Amino acid sequence: LGHFLLTNLLMDKLKGGRVINVSSVMHHFCGAEPKETPEYWKSRAKYSTDPPPGVYSATKLAAILHSIELNRRFGESHGVYSLAVNPGGVNSDIWRGFPAWLRAIFRLVYLTTEQGSVPLIAAAVRDDWKDQGIPSTVLDTQFLRATKATNLAHDSIHRNAW
Repeated sequence: LGHFLLTNLLMDKLKGGRVINVSSVMHHFCGAEPKETPEYWKSRAKYSTDPPPGVYSATKLAAILHSIELNRRFGESHGVYSLAVNPGGVNSDIWRGFPAWLRAIFRLVYLTTEQGSVPLIAAAVRDDWKDQGIPSTVLDTQFLRATKATNLAHDSIHRNAW
């Protein structure tokens, strides 16, 4: 929710710029509940020390939907271009609460934070995303190319999430 608010507060300063949202393949696992209603998103935005299952996944879907809706609402009028970027499996501080033995495995198989930052930097500095004919995109981390957004990202969802 903070990303959404910050982006909206900065919108006049973002004219001609771009917004990069960090997503994840986890957006596919945010549960079977209908996401077309504002109530779904309000329930995910509430702070809780014991959040319902799927909140992390819902935030990653929200990042994609935010990019899609930013492009729709402000792409032409403000010249704002937004990408949702999946950096891939990254051995970052997000795993701090996991057991040490599991974190050791993550260090072996996941990307370093430096490697995970490459698609984010590419999204911020490359200018050819818009030329690929995909108005709302998710950056594919392995090939550094834009791909069509998730099938969960249809109009009724991203407009209500907004």
